[in-house]
Amino acid sequence: TWDNNADYFASQTDTMDFVSRAMLDITSEHGGTDMSMSTVTPAGTYTISAGDISQKDVYKFYQCSNTLAILPMKGSDIRAILEENASEHLTARVLDGKAYYYSKGDVYANVLTGGLNFTYDMSQPDGSRVIISGFSNGKSFDDNSTYNVAVITYLVGNENCGLRKFSEDD
Repeated sequence: TWDNNADYFASQTDTMDFVSRAMLDITSEHGGTDMSMSTVTPAGTYTISAGDISQKDVYKFYQCSNTLAILPMKGSDIRAILEENASEHLTARVLDGKAYYYSKGDVYANVLTGGLNFTYDMSQPDGSRVIISGFSNGKSFDDNSTYNVAVITYLVGNENCGLRKFSEDD
């Protein structure tokens, strides 16, 4: 069953998994990618429901035009982007022993990933919050290796997120 969860920052959601799978599938025609980086939809809380998906659903979900870029990134760059995201764009509150994550700052610069198995441990100090266990395709993760990442162009070079040093020319 489809979860219809719009809490994109705090947990895995079927809607963002759908977006990620689409990005990974599209880029497979161009050599493939190991993971994707996107952002929350401008619609904010709109979710795609199970069943047939129309072009109208896609436009409701992503109301701005983005293109995909495939960027080679070192594992250390991926980790740094996620560490900055944890520090600058997420906050957590603990209630009854359970952590609840919230977005802060520029919501559209909050990087969401697909294809990467990781968690944020917000109880750790800045720079030590990202725990990466590998990729969903079974590939291991190494800070010194280079990976192909599908990224929406809104994030590429965006001064408000960890992708500011990248350009579409990369």
